Amino acid sequence: METGLSFYVDARKPLPKPSKAKRGQKLISPSALECAKLGVYQAMMDQGIKKAELARRLGWHMPQIDRLFDLKHSSKFDQIEAAATVLGCHIEITIAA
Repeated sequence: METGLSFYVDARKPLPKPSKAKRGQKLISPSALECAKLGVYQAMMDQGIKKAELARRLGWHMPQIDRLFDLKHSSKFDQIEAAATVLGCHIEITIAA
């Protein structure tokens, strides 16, 4: 799943909506860190903001932005939060049993 979602990010395409499980199928979901990265990515896409503009707003270099959206890179959560903040968003975490 990580690889499939990475293709959307690399191609700068909107993320697909999750589908409901059909009978007998098991649900899978990205890790919390991946969800946060993908949420920031989708917010950026929804607002029509390019990576260069996000880098400018954050005062970061482009390689930092590329790593932020690399699902295989274990970014620090405060970096993801900073990106969400400059996009006018916040991150909520829910722990469910």
